[in-house]
Amino acid sequence: MLRHMATSGWRRDSLMLAGALLLLTLLQLIHSQWLDLAYLRQAILQGAWWRLFTGGLVHSNDLHLLMNLLGLLLLSWIYRPYCNIPRQLACLLLLVPLIDLAILWLDPSLQRYVGLSGALHGLFCYGALLSLRAGDRQQIWWLLGLLVKLLWDHWHRDGLTAELIGVPVYDGAHWLGALFGLLLAGGQWLRRGSSSH
Repeated sequence: MLRHMATSGWRRDSLMLAGALLLLTLLQLIHSQWLDLAYLRQAILQGAWWRLFTGGLVHSNDLHLLMNLLGLLLLSWIYRPYCNIPRQLACLLLLVPLIDLAILWLDPSLQRYVGLSGALHGLFCYGALLSLRAGDRQQIWWLLGLLVKLLWDHWHRDGLTAELIGVPVYDGAHWLGALFGLLLAGGQWLRRGSSSH
């Protein structure tokens, strides 16, 4: 019975993840061929609020998309024992507009933005903190490694990644994603802690 439940859970998670990857690919096709879905500050301020969501789901080119899809697959595999796929995808869907809203409010100079990498940084922090709460002390090193990466990206914006994706890397989204990921996981941690008393 338990084995059947584990198999059906794995099947459900795999289908959900495949659906998310397919949706991101479809949105990229629409974005590149028919309708620009990017975060565009002026359009958002004029009422196109949906761009706060779509801007984080489309990419500058197919290689940019592929890099982020691989990142999503890797994170989903690493953190699945502590955070199932539906929760990971819900976290991503919450992080994308949170990051874009924060950009809208905090950085008026940024006129256009695309990419899921900010939300992936948030998912990384979310998964790492939940794993740490479950007893995986190695996550402290992963979080410190992410901090080093964020600092490196801040001082090396025009590196290899920018060359590959064809646009400058906006590290502000990575910092915001990491912060929101920690806040979401911290809130969940505190809520679970208070409910156990």
